This record gives sequence, C-alpha cells and structure tokens, in this order.
Amino acid sequence: MKVGLLTSWPLTSLVGSGVVTSVLGFARGLEAVGHEVRVVDPVGPSRTATGTLVRRIRYNGRLPRPLRRAWRKGHLETLVGFDWDGCYLSRGERPPLTVFCGGTLADILRFEQGWPLRLLRLQARLEGQNLRGADRVAVPSRYAAEAVRRCYGGDLDPVVVPLAVDAAGWAALPARAVSEEPSHPVVLTVARFYRRKGIDLLLQAWDRVRRRTGSGTLVVVGSGPEAPRLRRLAADLGTAPHIRFEGAVTDRATLKGWYESADLFCLPSRHETFGLVYLEAALHGLPAIGLAATAVPETVRHGETGLLVPDGEGGAVVSALAQALEGLLSNDGLRLRMGREAARRAAGRTWAEVAAELAKLFEPTP
Repeated sequence: MKVGLLTSWPLTSLVGSGVVTSVLGFARGLEAVGHEVRVVDPVGPSRTATGTLVRRIRYNGRLPRPLRRAWRKGHLETLVGFDWDGCYLSRGERPPLTVFCGGTLADILRFEQGWPLRLLRLQARLEGQNLRGADRVAVPSRYAAEAVRRCYGGDLDPVVVPLAVDAAGWAALPARAVSEEPSHPVVLTVARFYRRKGIDLLLQAWDRVRRRTGSGTLVVVGSGPEAPRLRRLAADLGTAPHIRFEGAVTDRATLKGWYESADLFCLPSRHETFGLVYLEAALHGLPAIGLAATAVPETVRHGETGLLVPDGEGGAVVSALAQALEGLLSNDGLRLRMGREAARRAAGRTWAEVAAELAKLFEPTP
C-alpha cells in the first residue's frame, strides 16, 4: 500500500524527540513489511517554540491541496498523521486517515504552566479535532487510550500499538566518547525540559544522595523552557559542581556515548504516554528509575527493568527517589541484572512488528 506519513516536525529535529523517532521508526518498519512510504515533513526547524507552532499550523494549512491531488493520481492510498497533523483534512477529499496520538495533549495541560501551557491549549484543540475526524486512532499505551477517551470523547476507540527502538541502528552506531569523563557512579537523564518531566524532583533527590554518599555525577542531557529554573535550583541546592548540564544533543552518536558511560538512568516524569527514552536507556543496559505515573509502569517494569516510586510531589517523592537511587547505585549485582533484563526486553520488539500492527488499521472496516 502507498502510505503517507504526516509530521509537521522537521526530521532534522534534535535527538530525543519522541514524534520524530516514531515517524522514522514507522517509516522503516512499514517499508520492511512491504509498504511504499512517503514522509511529508517541513524543511528546517524554527528557533523558537512560538515560531515552531506557527510553522506547524502553516504546514497543516497547506496539506489539503497537494494530498488531494496525490490521492486522485493514485500516489497515496492511506495516511498516518501524528498527534494533530492532518487536522485540516476533510473526509472525502483525502485518503483514509489513521491518527497516531503519541502525546494526548489535553491530558498534559494539568502538568504545565506559563507560556508552554498556553501553546499546549491551542494544540490540544487541534489534536481533538484531528482525532474526531480520523478514520482510525492508534496510541502507544493503555494509559494513552484511556486518556484519549477521557479528554477527547468516550466514543473514540483507540487501538494500542506499543512502540519500539531501533536496536540494529543503535548497535551499528559508533559511540562518541564523552569529554572530561565524569566521576562514577553516573546517573543519566535525557529529556526536553518541561515541568512535566520532573527534572526538578531528580535534582532535589540527587542533592540528598550526594550529601549521604559524597560521590557520583548526575548528567542532564536536554534543553527547554525549564532550563534557567533548573540551573538555579541546582545552584541553590549547592550540588551544581556534581551536575553536568550537557544541553541539547544534536546527534545519536553523542547520546550513545552518554548511555554507555552511565551506570543508571533516572527520569521521574510526571506524565508520559509511553516513554521512548526509557527504552533507549534499556537497550544500552541501563535500568531506569521513574515515577509510578501515567504510562511509565507500562515501559519500566518495577523490580524487573528498574524501580518505580509512588507518584506525588514534595518531600515524600524526593525522599523515595533518593532511596531508589542509593539502593541501585550501591547494589552492583541487582543493577546489572535489571540492566540485562531491560536490554533483553527492549531488543525484543522491532519497528517492523510495530508497523505491521499499525498497518492492520489501514484495512477497510466491515
């Protein structure tokens, strides 16, 4: 089948973008199972969040005419839109549309504030419009399916299609050695700096770990609107000398270097609809510590591939995170066993398998 993948995110976006990783994974997977794939994406990222949103809206506004023409000429037989991409396409003037909702933006609103919240509100409306106008809806987790029904309409019936990581691609990639090797043990986190990612909780927990153990480095990879506040928090806690803010990663070789240099992965995210970064860490043999919140327990198996602490705010969750960090860092045998199990599970599902599940939705419903 001739499949068009719609994404308003440039495929040159920074490593760690869940949408870009999903689009590229689905593209490879669909081709591997025999489909002809065309990715319809914009050219060049914008430098600001507002600019990116404007360009994404323009991208969607310009889609209907060329897609209608491609459909009528037989160049496209079905479409997959990601999140709100495809929201301006009308039934009868486009091929059948499956929307893969990886974000569930209306559910994320409660975790954000300030200008990120204002931008998300607009996108949540567009996402709801896209889902209600789609022929089929897919999501990456059971939690996401429940959130779609709760936020966008109980009549929606999403199909759960869990994601994968490109094990062969990561294995073939040479790891770029990190400069100034940090003192071990090394705890790694990788995220876009939004409030919902819980980096503030990790910094506070790391402060407690450092005060009790006196050793180790926390490596924070990423950037985003919370960056100034997080740097101030690290300075106020007095642990800034033991935290490396590496900024945004621009290539997977550098990210692989950090995965291979770390002893443990920790991302106490308040909200995930799947959490691809946990799988990437797992693929490199890193057990993960996170919150037992939203879809995280579907990706991180407590006691098997990592540890989950009770969801919450304040001192209780910080204390639980610190205890989990100390527990795994001080127990090499348990950490290594969890890391091996995490790697086995992460490598056990391929994008071809994921794509084959998604492709079942392309078939006409009776």
